Amino acid sequence: MELLAIGLLVAIFIIATIQPINMGALAFVDASALGSMIIGMKPSEDFRFPSNAA
Repeated sequence: MELLAIGLLVAIFIIATIQPINMGALAFVDASALGSMIIGMKPSEDFRFPSNAA
């Protein structure tokens, strides 16, 4: 699991270096994909985190 996350991070750096794409947007998409497809989180769990900080 950790190796997959590190691989995605390396891919984000490579893609953002080669293409004019925002690194934060790539990271958000990759984190959502990793959370929902690999870890099994529901989209509602993924998107409620910032508003649940209080």
